[in-house]
Amino acid sequence: MGEQPDSADYRSRLYRQYLTHQVRPKAAEIRSIVHIRAPYLHRMIERWIPSNREVRILDLGCGHGTVLYFLQAAGYHNVAGVDTSHEQVATAHELGLTNVHQCDIHPFLKDCSSGSYDVIIAFDILEHLTRTELLETGDEIHRVLTPQGRLIIHAPNGEGVFFGSIRYGDLTHEMAFTRGSIAQFAGACSFTVLAVQEDTPVIHGAKSLIRSVIWHTMSFPLRLLAAAETGGGLREKPLSQNLLAALEKR
Repeated sequence: MGEQPDSADYRSRLYRQYLTHQVRPKAAEIRSIVHIRAPYLHRMIERWIPSNREVRILDLGCGHGTVLYFLQAAGYHNVAGVDTSHEQVATAHELGLTNVHQCDIHPFLKDCSSGSYDVIIAFDILEHLTRTELLETGDEIHRVLTPQGRLIIHAPNGEGVFFGSIRYGDLTHEMAFTRGSIAQFAGACSFTVLAVQEDTPVIHGAKSLIRSVIWHTMSFPLRLLAAAETGGGLREKPLSQNLLAALEKR
């Protein structure tokens, strides 16, 4: 066989213009997009990021820096991000996030000293890895974290009602996760699972209150059905399209 064309490297081809494909938003437009996620990320930071503003935080696959943006706004200043997309990194810099670097996450982690970070955030990144890459990356994250360091994961929920729209909504996705597979990953890479949570609406106004009421009301029959099948508790099964997991290095 001859050499494969560049198009065979699907990741390079798809990530090249991952943010916008053709038309790149201006910084002002990105800021409005970023602020849509403010209530959710404020809750995540309050629940799972240590209150000590001196902790060292690394955001893997940070995109244009939404999580870093709110971490800095909350007073965390020892923060850094890495993303493979030149377009995403350039947009992060436009937002004032000069601590975002362009690099693939695995070689970046390889270059980090052991115990370099107290918290590592993996928002919407682990689902892009193959199983081999996932475990290799998990091992490197474990090495780079301090003792009792924390790994925060946001990923497609394989138990969700509409999980297919997230799992198959991106050609670069390799997998989705469940409570069971998160536990497998954690065990294989020497982490303890602190929590696996649904991505439920965060109440911050009338519209979000209505969304929350609808979600909890309409999801209840599905939880009841799952409980009837398995004999489990009514609130055990996460049904949202994505899940949030907090792991601790052991």
